[in-house]
Amino acid sequence: MSEFDIGKHCSYDECSRLDFLPFTCDVCANIFCKDHEKPAEHKCTKLPKAVTLDVSTLQPPPKYECTFLNCHKSELVPVKCSACFEQFCLNHRSQEDHKCEAKFAKKDVKKLIVLQSFPKSSFKAYFKGAKSEKLAAKVQVMKLKQKAVGRNDIPQEHRIYFSIQYILDGRVIKTSEVFVSYHWKVGKMLDYCCDNMNIVNKNNVNCDEKLKLCSAKSGVVYSANEEIKILLENEKLFNGSNIVITNVPTHVTQVEFSAE
Repeated sequence: MSEFDIGKHCSYDECSRLDFLPFTCDVCANIFCKDHEKPAEHKCTKLPKAVTLDVSTLQPPPKYECTFLNCHKSELVPVKCSACFEQFCLNHRSQEDHKCEAKFAKKDVKKLIVLQSFPKSSFKAYFKGAKSEKLAAKVQVMKLKQKAVGRNDIPQEHRIYFSIQYILDGRVIKTSEVFVSYHWKVGKMLDYCCDNMNIVNKNNVNCDEKLKLCSAKSGVVYSANEEIKILLENEKLFNGSNIVITNVPTHVTQVEFSAE
């Protein structure tokens, strides 16, 4: 009488036990006892190998840096102003907190329209001195941001925008829109503008006149050693100002232009 073919031996090499209710592995299709039915228990050779990630090749998540002056915070998601389209941190996301130039510029344009309906004497009285230049610069800076050129290594939050005219013998020879770093000195800004506008700069040669940066509004001549940041803080210069490059006698501190 033949023996009954009952049960199966466990396929796990370290076991081989006869099991009357064996299990078939869904991964490798081999037979195992109840103690080794799971793939991990019988060290299933058909399981996909774990993927090892090289952490050194992983890219950090992008950071969106706040463009507000002297703020070094960043966010993991874009936080852009709907008026000026600049990136800000959560602390400066509102237009009031980042002193939105686009918002205030629109208000200033409305002021201009209203004031122009008054007599010229009232209009001139309102637009006088630094107040006039500051207001005009604020309105202009948003336009300059659309077309100004500058060095790509200058962070957005450090960029100051200017409209530049090169005047020679009373005539406007060249114009350009640029941005520079507020950490720069006037001399470095002059060198950059000359390179950008292909202006021959012979300031290193001893002569009675030298190329200078001047305010198109007041005619004030800026010294090469003055820091742009300090000029901005003292309101001797504004973000969005019109600047003239021209030859000035070395002893002169203020010039006059026939037209702005």
